[in-house]
Amino acid sequence: MSSKVLCFPCDEFSYDVTKEGYPFTIDNKRFWGYRQYLYYFKTTNNHDLREKIYNAKNLADLHKLDSLLSYNAKTDDEMVLEYVIMAQFRQNEKIRSELLKTGTATLGYLHGKNLFLGIGFRELQNPQARSEANWKGKNFLGKILMKASICFSIFPTFK
Repeated sequence: MSSKVLCFPCDEFSYDVTKEGYPFTIDNKRFWGYRQYLYYFKTTNNHDLREKIYNAKNLADLHKLDSLLSYNAKTDDEMVLEYVIMAQFRQNEKIRSELLKTGTATLGYLHGKNLFLGIGFRELQNPQARSEANWKGKNFLGKILMKASICFSIFPTFK
């Protein structure tokens, strides 16, 4: 790993998986964000719910459907998150080039509550956020993004 630690979202790397502004297409269907696809993926056995999820316009609409979902969070979330991240970055030149500018930095996702995706800190101003030894979370999102960065660096035409 690199000695440089870059916690995001920040000015240098503004990507935030929880935002809706990174649309992508999978199986000829257009999704506005990771969560929409994740929920859609989780409902393979319920066509009506799946359509409601696909037609959801934002996160608030999705959260209304949350209690109707049944899935294995650990395996589904890991697998789907990696798949979606690669799709988002393959299909969006702006965030892909922003990711590549991070170089070999260790990426830490600033999220205080989600200890699976984030590092357990919310604010960049917290000096402990800059040291991996202090991280309380697993930083799964940061790890996926570092993997994606390596992939796009080695295979620049991987789209």
